[in-house]
Amino acid sequence: MRKWLNPSGTPTYFSWRNMRARCYNPNDINYKNYGAKGITVCDQWRDNYDAFFADMGECPEGLTIERIDGKGNYDPFNCKWADYTEQLNNRPGFNRWIEHDGRKQTLAQWAKEIGISLETLMYRLKRGTIAQAIEKGTVKNWAPGQHGTIGTYVSRKCRCDLCCQTMREYKKAAYWRKKELQNVGR
Repeated sequence: MRKWLNPSGTPTYFSWRNMRARCYNPNDINYKNYGAKGITVCDQWRDNYDAFFADMGECPEGLTIERIDGKGNYDPFNCKWADYTEQLNNRPGFNRWIEHDGRKQTLAQWAKEIGISLETLMYRLKRGTIAQAIEKGTVKNWAPGQHGTIGTYVSRKCRCDLCCQTMREYKKAAYWRKKELQNVGR
């Protein structure tokens, strides 16, 4: 019989378990960034999954636990569910902030806004100015017919959802064509 109300195989349980490991297990890979720096889990959550679940609720799909104040502890007033991009934007010393047109955002935020991958934006920044990297080839500046082609993905290095999906489909079709040719040769 389980000790807690919620099944232990859920994302919510894993968030609670991993939060505790980061803070109290010196063998955990992330202990140096949490427990070793004095970050703890509040008394009501530390050994009581039900209390954690009652305060935080079920973890929404694609999110994990995030401390609002990155220097604070894990407690009901300092935690929320957040996606990976939001968490990366809150990491000190990790983000590169870009100011353009009077607005300041992280690279991840700019990439999401203009509809390209973070990798594409970083690639563009290495080869041009901030304005060129942000404005060149954004989804809003391209004609609709230019997206969703292999050429756009390869030559323009566009990584919008449509171009990435087209490339995945192309690779999958090429894989199955190759398999068919191998079977015909037998």
